[in-house]
Amino acid sequence: MGKIRFTDEQIAVLSKDPNIRDIRPDRLRFTLDFRQEIYDAVKDDIRCAAISDYLGKRGYTIPAKDHTVIVALLHSFLDHGRPKNQNRSATSKLYHHDKADDDILLETCLFEKKRNGIGFTDAFIEELYSAYPEQSIEEGIRKAGIDPEMVGYQRMSALKRRFDDSAGMRIRSVSYSSEDIRKYSCHPYVQKITDRQLRLKECFYNDAMPISFMHINDILTAFELEPSMFSISARDRILYKLRSWKRTEGRPELISDQVLRIQKNILQILSAHTEQVLSDLKEAIPSLPKPVKKRLFQDICDLQDNAGRTGTTRSILEKIGVSKSCYYHALKDEKYGNSCIEQDKKDEERRQLIQQVLDYKGFRKGY
Repeated sequence: MGKIRFTDEQIAVLSKDPNIRDIRPDRLRFTLDFRQEIYDAVKDDIRCAAISDYLGKRGYTIPAKDHTVIVALLHSFLDHGRPKNQNRSATSKLYHHDKADDDILLETCLFEKKRNGIGFTDAFIEELYSAYPEQSIEEGIRKAGIDPEMVGYQRMSALKRRFDDSAGMRIRSVSYSSEDIRKYSCHPYVQKITDRQLRLKECFYNDAMPISFMHINDILTAFELEPSMFSISARDRILYKLRSWKRTEGRPELISDQVLRIQKNILQILSAHTEQVLSDLKEAIPSLPKPVKKRLFQDICDLQDNAGRTGTTRSILEKIGVSKSCYYHALKDEKYGNSCIEQDKKDEERRQLIQQVLDYKGFRKGY
């Protein structure tokens, strides 16, 4: 990749250009506004040639792949999207933390000194992870009474990458104390625990399958396992394994009081989840199309054949706000919802007809 060297005459002319922030014999940098303008023009087709073509239209003749400016813009657009925030401007504090704020962050006790500066404490990381991704890292920091701008984009982005792709991160070494080994060696769902390893039994995955929709911290807590006993990457691996688990014959060896407590926890979670689903359905049903309503009522009717179901049809209808007369009318009326389907078909036929007219090139359309 070659470099263009600007002459003194070119530098004198281009340095007066309002779109150029800095120019040297071997370097040219555009302003933030102009880089945003370039991005908006090529965002649907980000290539060296597209960037070069747009610059040519604006009067900047820089051949594609012949100058580092083109390649730098290309990589910046692909890696970071639309340009934002320049060096140390008032709006860039969020992206570049001020070291003068480190002492304030340390006073919160949510940050501690690290080898390369300061960072989140393990306890604060656990707190943020337990609410992620429903709550963003930035929102969690703000709820802790800290201005995210003081933390800086790099720290928050690094923590987000750790949460999103913990399998690819360096695994934090763990060490279990003799008290931990004593506490969990008799746990009905723990297969093995040493000072360096904690392994779960197959029966854990079998019994946890019904609540695999939950956050991994809540799943472990339901099984009376302390989430902090596992690194973040270990928890993510457990959740990934759980959500792809195929049920086996594994069961707890003894039905102890602890097993009964854990099973009760699971039932309470499922009961609360069912109530929430029914509550959400109650809000959604008035806006559902009739064909969708009928399908829902048919599914409720099919539950009668499930011997293990909880609640009666009457109680379910009450919780979703549907009267019995409406329910049975939808089930018995074969034409219920058909008018909506027929109208959709007619609308589609009209749309296709209009499209055929627009596609026909024999005469001008419109005004």
